[in-house]
Amino acid sequence: MSLERVTNIIKYREQAFGAAALIAAIIAARYEPTSALVVFRERQDDLLHDLLHDFAFKSRKLIELATAEAIPAKNWASQGMIIGFRSRKTDSLIEKCEHYSLWFILGRVIHSDSLEIMRTPVQINPDTPEITHQLPWAFTVSSDFDKDEQKEHFVFIDELLKCFITLDKQLQDYLETIRHC
Repeated sequence: MSLERVTNIIKYREQAFGAAALIAAIIAARYEPTSALVVFRERQDDLLHDLLHDFAFKSRKLIELATAEAIPAKNWASQGMIIGFRSRKTDSLIEKCEHYSLWFILGRVIHSDSLEIMRTPVQINPDTPEITHQLPWAFTVSSDFDKDEQKEHFVFIDELLKCFITLDKQLQDYLETIRHC
């Protein structure tokens, strides 16, 4: 293995992991609707949009560098492990439940024509079910790859991150095995 490429693999892994950690922190943040922090909601969506793009680019670069070193990262990333939905852009009618691959979603985000953060109400406290927080939990994305079909893809953010964690574990295990050879 080339030392320079391994250094870049480590660099892009750290950068992708950092973006993933920030995404996880934003989607897990909960606060009362009367909190002064509610003013950050729109900015959080803007940050998630930017972080998802950064995460997608860094993750894909990581996969490409690892694949160039004969690590089967692209094979791992091409497995359909992310549950989501495909819908028509015109009426958002869900057409089909999908098992997307990390590679597929990363490509859609990188080449996105549209990416919208989706929020859903969640309870803050079980004792007061009427008090909810609008939690970012998913996004819809369409790219130039989807123009002919007028489709968009609904992706659960935590499923995307879990798939990345699985890929990262496989990559770390592989690198550890090579280190011992």
